Amino acid sequence: MAYDTPALLNRGIDRNHRSFLSAVEGAQLGTFRPRTSREWLRVDPRHVPWLRAAGLLPLCRLVEAAADDRDPAKRWDADRSLLAALVDRWRPETHTFHLPCGEMAPTLQDVSYLLGLPLAGAPVGPVDGVFGWKEDITARFEQVMRLPHLGPANTLPPYSTVGPSKAWLLQFTADLLHPDADDYSVRRSLEAYLLWLFGWVMFTSTHGHAVDFRLVHYARSIADAQPQDVPQWS
Repeated sequence: MAYDTPALLNRGIDRNHRSFLSAVEGAQLGTFRPRTSREWLRVDPRHVPWLRAAGLLPLCRLVEAAADDRDPAKRWDADRSLLAALVDRWRPETHTFHLPCGEMAPTLQDVSYLLGLPLAGAPVGPVDGVFGWKEDITARFEQVMRLPHLGPANTLPPYSTVGPSKAWLLQFTADLLHPDADDYSVRRSLEAYLLWLFGWVMFTSTHGHAVDFRLVHYARSIADAQPQDVPQWS
């Protein structure tokens, strides 16, 4: 039986789409390389109370490395063939996946169920008072950067309109944080971890080398609050 692509949209659009070219005409469309970031492999136990209060802990555990220290892989790995098949079926005209059984679109509730992210609270969006982020983050991290265990890489964040770079944030990973670090240093490490989580796991449409400076507000608000007073966002 010949494969028949259902005409879910205009026939001209159907025949020019990746799904038709690959499934019907056998075109070799190649694959894609998802952007991944495995530098921050562990969730520091000292960060857990804040992450749990913010509703981020389930997602943090998903992207955490496997329990076996000899295996640097994550607890799970994405099926790239399945992702490629879904990309083939994505229709930008309707922002849905066009499958043989009909249209499908992930909902906000689906995301919450799969990743454990909260839906309560104000939505994440632009905030006021972010124009002085460079001076603010430098002042907050300056005390931590003077600690000797950070080594020669303890430089200030790059002064750009983008935001703190990934290389700068990775100076404050849990592996580099002293076991007896004070509460202030733990909170700054948490802030850096949250910026990494936001920039390379949750909001992956941001810049590849640096996190968007508008997300600094959210990371700082969580890190500076007491666990029982962590603000809630959807």
